[in-house]
Amino acid sequence: MAEPVASTSAWALLVGMLGITAVSGDQAGIVLGAWAGAMAFVTVRTEMSLRARAWQGVLSWLLGMIGASTAARAVAKITVGAIEPTEPVGAIVAAALSLVLIRSAMKWAERGGQKNAAADH
Repeated sequence: MAEPVASTSAWALLVGMLGITAVSGDQAGIVLGAWAGAMAFVTVRTEMSLRARAWQGVLSWLLGMIGASTAARAVAKITVGAIEPTEPVGAIVAAALSLVLIRSAMKWAERGGQKNAAADH
């Protein structure tokens, strides 16, 4: 039997995402693509606090929606036209890449701005 909290959270998430995509109209693919890109990485990082995962997920989601068309063009350019990604695919790439950049910046800041941790010794 499923946990009541997990079932309630899953339903709340489903209803929330359906509501957001209904309101976003033509851009529903970008909204869902950015959300998928953000959640793919945030949900597997169980060593981080819930608060850290939440703010990183929201920031990544927003950056994924903003950078969708740029990321789609970058993928097309990198693959030399072999792949013509749509903006929802670009949103997934932008959201995932933004998380990588956020985490790299956080690690760099924790080290005090030094290039690598071994430089201290």
